[in-house]
Amino acid sequence: MKMGKQLANKILREWPNNDIDVIIPIPNLAERLL
Repeated sequence: MKMGKQLANKILREWPNNDIDVIIPIPNLAERLL
């Protein structure tokens, strides 16, 4: 949960004027399956 909040704060700092509603982190497990 804490990592998601940090990611959201970083995105808001870097792109203050955006239309992002939801941020969904994707784990690295997906890379290993490909």
